[in-house]
Amino acid sequence: MKNSTDTIDQNLLSLIGGVIFLLLFLWGYSAIDSNWYEYRDDGVITMSVAKNWVEYGFWGVSPSGPIVEASSSPIQVFLYAITYALWDIKYSTYAYWQTLVSTFLLGAIFIRFFTQKIYFALIATTITAFALTKFFNFFLWHGSGMENALTHVLFLATAFILYKSIEDKKIIYSLAIVVFLATISRLDSVYHISFILVLFSIYWFVLYKNLQAFFFSIVVFLLWLSFQLWRYYYFGDLTPNPAYAQHISVIERVIKIFTLDREIIRQSLNLAREIFLVQAGWLLLFVPIILYYAKRSYALIFLLLLVLTITLTSYFNPFLFGPTRLDHNRSTTQMIVLVFLLTTMLFYSISSNKIKLILFLIFTPLTLWYYQHLGYAPKALCCNTKSFDKTRVKIDALAKKHDIHRATISNPDLGVLSWHKSFNIVDLGRLGSPIMAHIGGDHKLMKHYLLQYALPDIIELHDGYSCGYSFLLEDPHFLTLYAPVDTKVTKWTKRHCKDAPTSQTGLWIRKDIQKESLSNERKMLNDLQKKVNIERVVAELQKCHQETPNSCQYISRVIYHLLPEFVEHKIDHEVIELFKSTKASLYDWHLLTGRDNAQSYKPVVELLKKEAYYED
Repeated sequence: MKNSTDTIDQNLLSLIGGVIFLLLFLWGYSAIDSNWYEYRDDGVITMSVAKNWVEYGFWGVSPSGPIVEASSSPIQVFLYAITYALWDIKYSTYAYWQTLVSTFLLGAIFIRFFTQKIYFALIATTITAFALTKFFNFFLWHGSGMENALTHVLFLATAFILYKSIEDKKIIYSLAIVVFLATISRLDSVYHISFILVLFSIYWFVLYKNLQAFFFSIVVFLLWLSFQLWRYYYFGDLTPNPAYAQHISVIERVIKIFTLDREIIRQSLNLAREIFLVQAGWLLLFVPIILYYAKRSYALIFLLLLVLTITLTSYFNPFLFGPTRLDHNRSTTQMIVLVFLLTTMLFYSISSNKIKLILFLIFTPLTLWYYQHLGYAPKALCCNTKSFDKTRVKIDALAKKHDIHRATISNPDLGVLSWHKSFNIVDLGRLGSPIMAHIGGDHKLMKHYLLQYALPDIIELHDGYSCGYSFLLEDPHFLTLYAPVDTKVTKWTKRHCKDAPTSQTGLWIRKDIQKESLSNERKMLNDLQKKVNIERVVAELQKCHQETPNSCQYISRVIYHLLPEFVEHKIDHEVIELFKSTKASLYDWHLLTGRDNAQSYKPVVELLKKEAYYED
């Protein structure tokens, strides 16, 4: 049992370790163009979900709905929701402080592995922090505003908790909450953590002949299971929307691997090799030599096995999940922290300072040579929010010009456009729209959905997506529905869209929603924007069902613009009851109830498939 003096000393050491990491990381970032890594749009998507939860009461990206699990990082949703609710901070401010706090915590935890030798602790922490700033895949994603920084801290904290449990022969069950948080830093993090906990349980049992570690793992599992049950209750599904959007199916990939699908295996092996190089797996080649001279304790052997486990799960990550969106190595950046920890701990465990020095002088030149051979260099990460914010400003200006309150827009870049909550989104990138995620890739279905049902008020395309959505622009019905606004064929589209000569970039606005339009939809929107009231809805429904009973979906689209206002005036339930007495379509119900029912999209998807392929 440590006395209070030791505790104070260790706390001071943690403070010093945190400051070392923070100063060296800030120095490293100062040498890199911040536009290359700060505020990536996928991180802002996660913060948009959190902001939607705080402001409108449900997980989603659009103020009017639907519920959608558009993020793969629950822990970042929770953290940003708390900070936004308390301090109303912008995504850029949160991302900045997330990087600072996570960096400090990383150093504070790292140095606690070396409490017995203060000088070694300071030197090792400094060298490690400096080295990590040179592994740019880790370093830039750490500062990107995405969940990587949180994952780095939580995985290192998990390693520390389990290592200290072995070293002290004591398990603190309350710390299971930290390990649980590591399992939800990303939805796939449980894959890595579960293998570590199995190792911990077996290792503890072999050493101490009891089931305490097993019970600890059970506590973590029960916390994780409780969270998954909530997810299933709330979303009606355990697969997040991004997985559907990107066609990620672990079961299908496993089947293909076991049936020796050559393309999948070749792709996965190439990605695993890339992870080995980028996440410094090659440093482990020095481990057998250093281990020979190290004083091997049970805790050190456990740490070795833990790092080897996380290394193997990282290598097999692409086999199960395929290429990670944005960067093939982004979801395994936590591996490099643990690799550096292990090699440093092995040096720490060598009792002879002479041998330490000799091995250091041998391995350092080899490491630097190989590092130079790999050609590490910083490069811009996808995707910068600054250019997307310019797009948001253009769309916002067009919506204001035509007096469209909370316009429904369709655009490929979800994060910064949805964070401001000025629009409802039909996401061409598919991450934030469940219907788009489930029909994505089928051009006939998407065209049918976008031009017959969704009918976004404004559509925006830019270079990266102009080829992929040229099928929409080629449809004659599109030309009758939409008017172009500052559209053009760019040099990029000429070069990359040779199979789609009609590809253009720019904005399109739906003619029926333009300010000067005399459509019933525009008239109703004008009236409800002046005053939200149920009487106007009743009158429009009666009029429409008398004149054109099969063309009344514009009414629910107008209400959808102003659904948060209907909720605020506590008349949203009256609207729903009103639609129950009419011939409401499945899409009407999806628009009106999607913020309360995460499964409202499913009947619409089935209907779209039947309608779009009726002739077939």
